[in-house]
Amino acid sequence: SASPSESDSSVTITMQLDDADLNQLKDIALLATNTSNTFLTFPYAFIRDMAGNNISMQPSSSAFQARAVQADNVAPKIIAVALNMDTGVLLVRFSETVSKEDIFPNRISLTNSDVSANISLAGLAPDRISRTTFTDIEFTLSEEILNNIKGQS
Repeated sequence: SASPSESDSSVTITMQLDDADLNQLKDIALLATNTSNTFLTFPYAFIRDMAGNNISMQPSSSAFQARAVQADNVAPKIIAVALNMDTGVLLVRFSETVSKEDIFPNRISLTNSDVSANISLAGLAPDRISRTTFTDIEFTLSEEILNNIKGQS
């Protein structure tokens, strides 16, 4: 005899992740990048049916594997820049999670509007770069770079 398939009797629930949750997921390199590293677990009473019956717990030992995962194909964008000349801190805010290890200060320059002044961050030591949130990178500029900026004004 024929039995109904999962799709015949199932209900689909779509959950939209907010930016904070999405950035936290993106920060874990080996999570939610493909179906082999994306599984769903949940506690008892995660959801109920219309009759009030709780769903059974789904522990990590028997987690549901994702059938599909849409990879992150959107490049980050810079959405804000702030420079504090008193502290020497340059803050760069991105549209999504970025990796501190993949920042190359030798490729970054500060310029004025007509690009007649150009100060490179080349030579900035790695310990002067910090990620303060998933989306914020702070560069603590060296005295030499700060003096070069001040000399251009």
